[in-house]
Amino acid sequence: MGLDSLEIILSTEREFDLEIPDEDARRMLRVGDLCDFVIARTGATTRDARESVWQKIVEIVVLEVGVEPNRVTRDARFVADLGVQ
Repeated sequence: MGLDSLEIILSTEREFDLEIPDEDARRMLRVGDLCDFVIARTGATTRDARESVWQKIVEIVVLEVGVEPNRVTRDARFVADLGVQ
């Protein structure tokens, strides 16, 4: 896990007040994987709650990686598509 990915995980943990175990973090290859994990852990069951989680995840990735928001999609792979180290 590189510095960018560690910062994304730490920022996500702070934002949503949860812990992401290293084993789970290593399996998160796409932005959608991270979003799905947060939704499951926070119990965001309504459409609005899920959309709110997604928007926060996009903000975190944009801030930590410095990519344009339009590049952050659910299918975007952290390493291959966004250049996360």
